[in-house]
Amino acid sequence: MSLVSLDGSSGRWQRDGQQGEIHLPALLVKLRFSWVSAVDAPGPRALPVRPGLCGYRLGIVNHDVNPSRMSHNVMDDSGKYRRAVSLVYGQTGSGKTILARALLRERVKSLGRRAVGLIVDTLQEHYDVPAIGPRSLEQYLTMDAEAERIGRVLIDSEEDFSEFAAVLESTYLVPRNRGPVVLMIDEVSYWSSPSRSTPGLSRLIRYGRHWQVDLIGVARRPAETSRELSAQSTAIYIVGRILEPRDLIYMRQILPSDAMTKSESLDEFEYLTYRSDGTYAVCPPVKIL
Repeated sequence: MSLVSLDGSSGRWQRDGQQGEIHLPALLVKLRFSWVSAVDAPGPRALPVRPGLCGYRLGIVNHDVNPSRMSHNVMDDSGKYRRAVSLVYGQTGSGKTILARALLRERVKSLGRRAVGLIVDTLQEHYDVPAIGPRSLEQYLTMDAEAERIGRVLIDSEEDFSEFAAVLESTYLVPRNRGPVVLMIDEVSYWSSPSRSTPGLSRLIRYGRHWQVDLIGVARRPAETSRELSAQSTAIYIVGRILEPRDLIYMRQILPSDAMTKSESLDEFEYLTYRSDGTYAVCPPVKIL
């Protein structure tokens, strides 16, 4: 993997002798190459963090941290697969999508070579990730490949989402079982409301653990997230400060008061990690991957 030298102030980049200029709106950099590393920038202010809760420092994976501890343990005490359901909240431009994709990639890596990462590209913004068509999805999920696999699917309707969920179920139940799937759903509120999830999403939330399907839901508004999904979450990531009063009221019902106080004082692009076991930490911003 080549190292991309990136000047955050000017937007100039250099890679293998090639140069160019890009804009950095909300840190969501659109590059022709999919996962790239960035050079170390001046670090954010030092913050006390609990080891294992922050696996990223400005977005470059900290390989000193065991990947299986970064978001969730992969196996339970009996050696069986342990499902992870994460929610990533943040306003537009907060860097939540970059964090979600970092979590997706590291979870796929920690689950082993047969694991597959998929992005439900609701607004068709992840164009640097290969698109997997409906006809090739089953083959993509069940093929045995050494290389890391992360693709995206384009879903246009509730019916399409239900068919997609059915493929995830059937490919796990057939004799040639596939590996675990880490599913990142961008703009998950598009497919749900606080009181209702679309049938396909609801089925994945309720039964996905039986098919080894992890979920990463990405949303701007916590208060608009499906309660069915939030009730199953094993980790919540809040990127930047929450400002909307309804969202603050909702999050105060979930986070302990000290964690909520920390979230209300986050600097730009910092994020708070909160797990279902009650542990939490304030983490420095993520770099571009």
